[in-house]
Amino acid sequence: MQKDSNAKVRSSAASAFLGSMGAEAKTVVPQLIVLQKDSDANVRSSAASALGSMGAEAKIVVPQLVPLLQHSDANVRSPATPVLLSIAFHL
Repeated sequence: MQKDSNAKVRSSAASAFLGSMGAEAKTVVPQLIVLQKDSDANVRSSAASALGSMGAEAKIVVPQLVPLLQHSDANVRSPATPVLLSIAFHL
C-alpha cells in the first residue's frame, strides 16, 4: 500500500483500515507508521485517522504522532489531536 505511486491510492488504503478493521488493524500498524511519513498530507491524515480508530492498540505510535501536533500543514495537525485523545481514552 505505501509503495503505490498514486497518493489517492495510498490515502484510500489507509482509510480502508479505519472502517473495516477497527482494533484488529493492529497488524497493519507498521505500514500506517510508514504512511505517517508520506510526502502527501492526505495520506498522512488518513493514516493518522486509521491509527486513531484502533484506540489503545495504537499506543506504540504515540511517539510518531506527537510531533504531528506542530506540523505546518493543518491536514496533518488536525487528525493528530483526536487520534492521541482516542488512544489515551482507551488506555
